[in-house]
Amino acid sequence: DHHVVEVSFHDRAKHRHRVPHLTDFYGFFAAALGPRGVAYISASAGAEQPSMLVYRGFESWASGSDWSVALPEGEEAVVVAAGAQCVCVATSTRLLRLYSLAGRQLTVLSLPGTPIAAVAPDPGHVTNGGPVEATSQHVLAVVWAEGGPEPASNTQQLAYVVYDVCRCCCCHQGKLALSAGASLSWLGLTAEGLLAAVDSTQVLRVRSPEWGGAWMPLLDAAAAKAAVGAERVWPGWLDSNTMMAVVTTNKSPYPQASPRPLMTPIPLAMPTAPCDPNQPSAQLEEQVLRSSFALAHLKSVAADMAIDDPSTAASIAKEVEAAQVEADKINLRLFNAYLKASKQARALELVGGLNAVKSIEGALKLANHHHLPSLAERIQAFLEQRLQWEEEQQQQQQLASQEEFVLGGHAAAAQ
Repeated sequence: DHHVVEVSFHDRAKHRHRVPHLTDFYGFFAAALGPRGVAYISASAGAEQPSMLVYRGFESWASGSDWSVALPEGEEAVVVAAGAQCVCVATSTRLLRLYSLAGRQLTVLSLPGTPIAAVAPDPGHVTNGGPVEATSQHVLAVVWAEGGPEPASNTQQLAYVVYDVCRCCCCHQGKLALSAGASLSWLGLTAEGLLAAVDSTQVLRVRSPEWGGAWMPLLDAAAAKAAVGAERVWPGWLDSNTMMAVVTTNKSPYPQASPRPLMTPIPLAMPTAPCDPNQPSAQLEEQVLRSSFALAHLKSVAADMAIDDPSTAASIAKEVEAAQVEADKINLRLFNAYLKASKQARALELVGGLNAVKSIEGALKLANHHHLPSLAERIQAFLEQRLQWEEEQQQQQQLASQEEFVLGGHAAAAQ
């Protein structure tokens, strides 16, 4: 007897083609849904049936687009992931095997420990956005165990690495943060390309590009229950504001297969402890914190891309500028809330973090609107310094361009 595997999509408008059923001859125990297809792995069943990796594309223009790999004897598939650029399988021999979507071997890497999880960007996030957004679709994250659980708290000791598959490089690596006594329940990537994890205590954390790659909590069990009455959540995908998840209970912790489970939006928020919890500024402070680390990630990726491919500098700058405008909008709302609460010192601190000159001018208008001449004077002084600095930067860029032009002319004349 064999099982039949069916693939169906939540967003049928985007995936209009029906994926044919797959007869499971190998006894698959795990699968990974990618933007171009789905990968399956199975355990070995004696000498006659090795551990298998099977990939099936959703659409193909050539015959033989579906492929499979029989792993060497004594090597078992443990973890699988499928992305926009590759399919990976991590094995019991601590090997990470990468294949192209057509089945070509890309590389074989050794892992420092037993593989626990791997993830590529969510299928719903493969878009036709800007170059920075597109780059976030090329990453692959892998988690492995670093020895046994911590003796004092019985907490899993896990480490991670994030690779850029297109550039064949390591983006960053470190230790995975978990609650005391917890284990890893879910691993994913946000729409912005940030690594995210949920542990067995239902705490969602996202790796920040700031603070040396520290992990920031964005949701816990109490917050999820208060928001949607969830006792347990099974994330589908998330961005810096919302997580779409299947909500379950402790009595029935796993999502049902039939009827199809519903996806529930759950708002994300850091567990802040503001000075004035009953003021409107409290919620805005939390939004500023989340927007700041999302923007920091965008700037970090943009900086790397500008170095690798200078031709994309203009489009990258536009994408970063648009994100800065959105961040400034939240900061200005918080600035106005501080003024209404007579917190001028906090308001002035915010001005230093505004990205655009127009935003600083907006803060100056708000200070004058609230009849705060002392604050307005300080903002005006900061604005003048900022304008002077930008003028100096433009002059330096012009001089650099002129020198490059002259050097290029000399080189042409020499030839």
